[in-house]
Amino acid sequence: MWGDEYTMTDRLTGGFFLSVIESSMDSVRVLDEEGRLLFMNRGGIAAFEIRNVQALIGRPCRSLWPEPAATQIDLGVEAARLGGTHRFEGMCPTASGVEKWWDVFIAPVRDDAGRLAAIIATSRDVTLAHTLRLEAEARARELDRNAAALRSAFRVAHVGGWEVDFVRGETRFAPELTELLGLPLQPVMATSDANALWSAEDRSRIEDALARVESEGERLIFEGRIAATGQSWRLFGEPVLENGRCVALRGAAQDITDWRDALDRERAAIEAAEAMSGFLATMSHELRTPLNGVLGMAQAMA
Repeated sequence: MWGDEYTMTDRLTGGFFLSVIESSMDSVRVLDEEGRLLFMNRGGIAAFEIRNVQALIGRPCRSLWPEPAATQIDLGVEAARLGGTHRFEGMCPTASGVEKWWDVFIAPVRDDAGRLAAIIATSRDVTLAHTLRLEAEARARELDRNAAALRSAFRVAHVGGWEVDFVRGETRFAPELTELLGLPLQPVMATSDANALWSAEDRSRIEDALARVESEGERLIFEGRIAATGQSWRLFGEPVLENGRCVALRGAAQDITDWRDALDRERAAIEAAEAMSGFLATMSHELRTPLNGVLGMAQAMA
């Protein structure tokens, strides 16, 4: 298939073919069907900081790459033999030891008869893009961890976020809040429908409070009960102003049912203790008055 190696190599690296290869800023290597290096362009010599490229001619290309990139080179050579292509991203240090990442593409070159004439392996330096991608992935993982921690904190504290859009007349619920409410709510619903979630005695209060926020841009602190569940919730909201106009209200809602129930029990206990104290004081007075009279008579008689 190959014929005279010198003639074939000279043909592949001469004339128009050579000018195309040498004009590339990427590293271009010409390999034989066994994956041995026949030629490397000037861009590749510079990119890999190679001082004596002749010492590499005839060596298997895979020997110039560390694992796991070397295995990928083998896969690429095999794919080219079968008429296919192979692409991968791998690390290979330069001759001076600088670690770089390369986007490698391996493809076959065929002669006029359609036979495999050579294998072309191009390598593009993507070290910066690789580093940026790793940093972006690390930031994404950190954001995911922070978001997960925040969601856990919200669940532990029974807190969820919400937003009232005064322009659209809509209220948005964070997933954590929907979960805590335990109601089949849509993430976005009309504010009038959201207000209807409150008990009858609290509904007008929340409507008045939202109206004041929209007109005056004041903060919101509100407590009330959800009609369907009887839960007690406290709302904290910060106005969103645009050109001096309040266009939205963003905040958090906290389930204070247990706290409110405990407060009610404490208040009832205090009231009961005060009632008992009053009863004992009255009984003490009622008993002390006749006893004082009896003691006085006894002393007089004595």
